[in-house]
Amino acid sequence: MPLAERSVRSLARLGDAIVNFLASALLTLHAGVPRGIKVADKLLREVALGEGLRRRGQLRPEDLFEALVGYAWLRGVKTEHMLKVMCSPALGAESEEEALKRGLAALLRDILRNDWASEVIGRTS
Repeated sequence: MPLAERSVRSLARLGDAIVNFLASALLTLHAGVPRGIKVADKLLREVALGEGLRRRGQLRPEDLFEALVGYAWLRGVKTEHMLKVMCSPALGAESEEEALKRGLAALLRDILRNDWASEVIGRTS
């Protein structure tokens, strides 16, 4: 059963912090120097749309992406696992932005493979 929009918004706030941490860790590993970033909604939207996420009521694709990450973490998916999923596709990227896009897309694909993801996005597979 799909979660209420209000619950998904709360998950998105949690997921926002986790996504920013994961992106910072990925870029730190990619560049070899400490990085701390805030992932732009525009970039998240691009990745989310590219992986098939669409608006759910008032929730934008980037909100759903963040909510999925927050929900995954609450369900026991470790940030170490998420970062590992992101790292391999980011290898060989010519820019930090490309590394980030590749890593985030891989993370979203990994999360969407779970049956429980439909509870956040509001549709069945």
